[in-house]
Amino acid sequence: MKNYKIVYLPLIFILGLLVSYFCFVTFSKNNNYNVFANSYISLNNDNFYQQLNENPSGSFQLTQDIILNDWTPINFSGVLDGNGYTISTNKQLFININNSKIFDLAIETIDTIVYNAKDNFANTNFGILAQSAYNSDFSSISINGSVSVSAKSSIAVGSLFGFAQSSVISNCYSNTNLKVIQSSSEALQTVVGGLVGQSVACKIYNCYTVPLIDEIINVNVLNNLNQPKTDLIIGGFIGFVEKSSVGLVSNCFCGGNINFNYTQDESNKNTYIGKIFGQVSGFSSLDSSLSYVYTYNSSNFDFIGKTNNVVFNCFQQKDIALFGERSNFETYNNENLQWNVIYQWNLTDIWTKNNNSSFLVLQVFEFFTINLDQTLNDEGISSSLLILQNEQYIQTNELKFKYGEKLRISLAITPEFSNYKIVQSLIKTDSNDSLILNYQNNRNSAYFDFIVNAQTAGLYYATAESIEYSLIVKTENIEHGFVKYGTSSTNQEKITYSVVYGGEYTFVADPIDSSFAFGGWYWVDYKDDGSFETILATRGEVDSGLLANRSITIAFGEQGTSASVTYLGLGEGFNIPYQVGQDGKVTFTIQAGFTQNVANLKIISNLDADAFNLYVGGVLVSNIVDFINLYDSSIQIGRPILISVEMKEGYIFDGWSASSGLSLDDKLAEGESSKSTSINLTINNDFVLEVSAHAEVDPVTSLLWLWILLGCLGAGGLITLIVIFSVRAKRRRSFINNY
Repeated sequence: MKNYKIVYLPLIFILGLLVSYFCFVTFSKNNNYNVFANSYISLNNDNFYQQLNENPSGSFQLTQDIILNDWTPINFSGVLDGNGYTISTNKQLFININNSKIFDLAIETIDTIVYNAKDNFANTNFGILAQSAYNSDFSSISINGSVSVSAKSSIAVGSLFGFAQSSVISNCYSNTNLKVIQSSSEALQTVVGGLVGQSVACKIYNCYTVPLIDEIINVNVLNNLNQPKTDLIIGGFIGFVEKSSVGLVSNCFCGGNINFNYTQDESNKNTYIGKIFGQVSGFSSLDSSLSYVYTYNSSNFDFIGKTNNVVFNCFQQKDIALFGERSNFETYNNENLQWNVIYQWNLTDIWTKNNNSSFLVLQVFEFFTINLDQTLNDEGISSSLLILQNEQYIQTNELKFKYGEKLRISLAITPEFSNYKIVQSLIKTDSNDSLILNYQNNRNSAYFDFIVNAQTAGLYYATAESIEYSLIVKTENIEHGFVKYGTSSTNQEKITYSVVYGGEYTFVADPIDSSFAFGGWYWVDYKDDGSFETILATRGEVDSGLLANRSITIAFGEQGTSASVTYLGLGEGFNIPYQVGQDGKVTFTIQAGFTQNVANLKIISNLDADAFNLYVGGVLVSNIVDFINLYDSSIQIGRPILISVEMKEGYIFDGWSASSGLSLDDKLAEGESSKSTSINLTINNDFVLEVSAHAEVDPVTSLLWLWILLGCLGAGGLITLIVIFSVRAKRRRSFINNY
């Protein structure tokens, strides 16, 4: 039996190739647009003319603004991506456009384009983009400038196209001055429209035009019966619109002024002038395909010059002062006539309000500000802006960006905070909404990619979230003492507390009674075998002891030199043991030690307690009853305890002394003096310390006593002299008498 599979397999393969090629060719020929539309040929000022003339059916993309000072219009049947750039020209860009797609393109005229139609042309058209357009798609196109057309035959003139058929025109606008002079006596009609002269079976939506249709003049057009032969059709938006089977005009806006004149008797001419359309054809009464069109033209013309008995649907006159407000283009939920009925105006990615313009503008032609405010960022997080170039994101310091550019905001926790914080969010200030981030490195970094448009423009800032760590505070021996949090009155054997960067937490060790004293705070270093070691906790600089302070304030994540704070953290500068659990969480353990090797310390003074503040172990003694009972408590033998006196106004510190008259020399720490207002006292047995001070004497009072004393001395001396002189005088008289 023959193996038919082997015989026919090559034939099937060849047949498949032929069918594929046939389908490819057929699709290519019947598709309106280039199959390889994304394989653009870049256009710039140097190659624009050559590339378009050599391949008018190709796919092109502008890479810069183009200036055409000497341009010969051509026919075009390809794809043109304007990429948000502008073509400046002194002639119309194309003659006829067929089976094409053109988008994101701005066109402006260099001075005024002067177009003179050739003699005896049967019909002609003029538009700044092209004379005529067929079976094509046009979107996000703007036209700005002025035109002067001289016609010698029937003509249709518009700022975008003179004539358009079976095409789609969306999200386009024009701001042009159109001047047309008709000088033929054989012309059948002169059609002028602000956006398009004549439209047949086109879909036109979300467009507006602000034309100045000026000096539409007919000269010497009388026939042999001395009657005008040409029809004059003028519309602020479209001159003559025919529906055919698929035509549509909706969600459009037009304004500006329409001026015209004839040089002969106008009584018998056919003239159709409308603020929106000059003439409509093929639309039925209240047809939704011709609806929601607005104007602010305040002339006496009707909305439509010649309606053919169409009752227009949802046409409305707008106040010129309101045009350009976003509200005129947005959806409402009330019963008023509104926009966005058939096709919605996209005010997010396509249109926007520019402060420099009275009208909406296409975002594709705009530059937007993107700014990262580092001052708004949380501590410990930095942000940077990057732009995509050559498939790579590179950092940029620019603030203004063209619509459509791809940017990235990169967020990172700075190295000194890498152990304590993670990226939390990126916030846009005008929305206060958190954006969706791509987190990296366990949320130590993140990024946000976006495309520049009106919605993404603005100010951004980043937030960080503190990582939670566990701090276990416990007592070494429950029979010796307890621990408690802050000013709480609840004594506990063990406290588990969540700590985050920047937080300060105070714990207190309480001996169980006066037979025990606080011995010190110790970090616990657990080993893999279950054993552990203890390390004396320090405060301030690493090499300073904690002294005998039952109260400990722990600052997490920050370093410093405060003598009253213990600094806890990870990484460089910290040498504190910690444990990592199976869930990855980090736990620090500190325990309070107590001792029975205690002695009683009593502090007394010769002054009332109101004369000064007393600090023992860095803590203000607040339970002073009187000067005899300033302080009375058990402390650890051999461990120095810091005692400080803060004199109040009117009192002077004299020094320290032992009530038993003992010398303090062996009690004072090195560098301390009995005249110091702070003393590092170390005791080996019960001890009574006396604070010596005296009240400051008012200088005026002291001088008063001096004057009193001097006065007393002076008075006494004077009396003595008087007595002496009196006695002597008496003796002298007695001597004389006797003599």
